[in-house]
Amino acid sequence: MPRDPKQIERAEKDPKHKMALVFRSYLGRSSIWAISGEPSRKIDYQIWCGPAMGAFNQWAKGSFLEAPQNRRAVDVAMNLLFGAAVATRANWLRAQGIPIPGAAGTIRPMDLAEIRGTPRRTLLKISFKLDLEILETINYKDYLVFISDNRPQRPVG
Repeated sequence: MPRDPKQIERAEKDPKHKMALVFRSYLGRSSIWAISGEPSRKIDYQIWCGPAMGAFNQWAKGSFLEAPQNRRAVDVAMNLLFGAAVATRANWLRAQGIPIPGAAGTIRPMDLAEIRGTPRRTLLKISFKLDLEILETINYKDYLVFISDNRPQRPVG
């Protein structure tokens, strides 16, 4: 791509513009270096991710996933899938008219053994953090919460 000579002239007169051009060049090249795997520029690699990385770091803070060396693909993927399942279940229950607290569907990162060892019948109790006060607000006569495949449904009839 040809360079605009007017930009060079302006940069020579305006140090702020010169710095802006340097930053623009660096940011553009750092992504290319990361994608191409340029070994001599490894320290400069930059991967653009938007706000997702910050949201993940905030979610993982205080858990075993806080340390980057613990972020194996399997652990992260299973936590994301498990969390998505819990959030979907909470929304599904709300859509059925079952009163579910606002924080229901929010879980903290768990190790694989904990995820795999979570019985389906206790998923509500663990992920939704239902305490006795919340349990008392749900009228179980109006709702059949657990059936054989553990999906909440309204009673028939």
